[in-house]
Amino acid sequence: MERSKVKNIFLLILGIFVVFLSLNHINTNIYATDDACPGMDDDSPECLDYLKDKLDDLGQRNTDIQTS
Repeated sequence: MERSKVKNIFLLILGIFVVFLSLNHINTNIYATDDACPGMDDDSPECLDYLKDKLDDLGQRNTDIQTS
């Protein structure tokens, strides 16, 4: 009976460990991206301007592709 308890405790700890490793892997994949604004602070007004310019460029490229 004692061996069964040890086995169950070991399996429980192993299961918890696997869950945390899986969550860490998922979390790492979500946030493993390039900087939104290279060379500047992501919370700065310059970054916002940079992203607006990129959005405008993508909108123009989208329009060019649709008209081709």
